Amino acid sequence: MITKILFLFFLVSSSPALSSVIFWDNVLSQEDAALAEISTVSLGPVLDAQSAIVIDAETGKVLLDKSKQSILPIASITKLMTALVFLNNNEKNWNDLILIKPQYLNLDTESPYTSDLKAYIESDLEPSGLKISQGDKITVQDIFYGTMIKSANNASNVLARISSIPCCGKTFIDLMNEKAQDIGMLNTHFVDSTGLNHKNYSTTQDLAKLILEISKNQDITSALEKKFHRINIIDSSKNKKTQAIYNTNILLNSFIDNIYGKTGYLDEGGYCFAGTGEYLGQKVIVVILGAATSESRFEQVKSLIYWGANQLNKKKLIQ
Repeated sequence: MITKILFLFFLVSSSPALSSVIFWDNVLSQEDAALAEISTVSLGPVLDAQSAIVIDAETGKVLLDKSKQSILPIASITKLMTALVFLNNNEKNWNDLILIKPQYLNLDTESPYTSDLKAYIESDLEPSGLKISQGDKITVQDIFYGTMIKSANNASNVLARISSIPCCGKTFIDLMNEKAQDIGMLNTHFVDSTGLNHKNYSTTQDLAKLILEISKNQDITSALEKKFHRINIIDSSKNKKTQAIYNTNILLNSFIDNIYGKTGYLDEGGYCFAGTGEYLGQKVIVVILGAATSESRFEQVKSLIYWGANQLNKKKLIQ
């Protein structure tokens, strides 16, 4: 039987949005399954991510964790903190036009991805950016949506640049680190607003706290829930142009209700995700860091939402 279990860890189809997962407790023999009915604890899905956590969104109880305190690069999940700090220090209106200055497009990072600016802006994968140039004008809301939906690095940099920084010589990055400490993210540190630098690090446990914090902010969650948005840009010649952006979270509108989430990728940190999902009426928070591929990242997130919801329903049946 052990050989059978090892052979059938988990099954997926070619489509990340539609595939199903076989869990340990689905590959038991009939005799073992009968015994398993008296237990409400599943051994859980098989993960290749370096670290993962599943939390009951209602109670905050940890349902599953794998190396939840491992400190790892978090890539573009960084942008969640950027958005939170921006909104806490923004004095502009959503419809205010922002003039794109040269320094707004200067990404100060050690990551090799910025060695070819044109390539990273035009890429459909992370790292990505909006197609904006010096002299363009774009609304605050569109910059914010570009950061949250497309995970645009230049848009994230603009948010940091246009924020109203308090006195005492603090920087936007200082505010990000202070906010992290305020909400109990004690093993987290930020060095830039984009996530391009691999020295932005955290743990899945800390990032679950960040998800709980942003769940209180409708501007962020509403943006993350959008699958598509059209950005309007006025160039230096006063010509109007539009740009369509699509959410990097492909689990939106799949068979599970992935309510919102933020993706991330760096060579140094692998594929990452932090967000929420709902299935069978149960809402969970899921964070994974260091998945091997983009496809496996989404498969694991989906399976963890599915598994977590089933665990919560099993416990309710017993109660």
